[in-house]
Amino acid sequence: MKEKNFDLVMTQGKNLVATKYLSALLSRKLALKTQEERKETSDKMVGEVRQLRSLFEHAGCVTPANKATCPFSAIEGIAEVVKNEDLDMLSLELHTFLKHYPDLTKEQLMAILSLRGDIGRFDLKQRASEYIQTPSASSSRGPVPQTIFTQVPVSSSLFI
Repeated sequence: MKEKNFDLVMTQGKNLVATKYLSALLSRKLALKTQEERKETSDKMVGEVRQLRSLFEHAGCVTPANKATCPFSAIEGIAEVVKNEDLDMLSLELHTFLKHYPDLTKEQLMAILSLRGDIGRFDLKQRASEYIQTPSASSSRGPVPQTIFTQVPVSSSLFI
């Protein structure tokens, strides 16, 4: 019983850390203007995820078997979107990201894209609308699996 409680507490801790990290990241206090800034920030994010994973691995909470469903993988995915050099290839990166995180909202995607600093406000809205399914279109395929992004609030007022 104690082991199950420990696992539950560690899972909640891992989710809380990832949620707080993602919330801070998407709060739009960062806009990377150059490719060098995007790459440096992306590398820093990946390094921080390694440290967080290591911390939780030592506690026995992250294993290679559950690494793909680990909430820290979302941060790595955002890092890939941020460091992508070619806006045309960004489309492919976003499709892959959205397959892993189908519950991502339009506002969250806009916040992720705005981190890049090289996409204008109008393009942010247009791109996000292209990638995010409307609720009526996605409901025909059944319920959308919930990921860490369900727990990450993003204010829609950031993009008005």
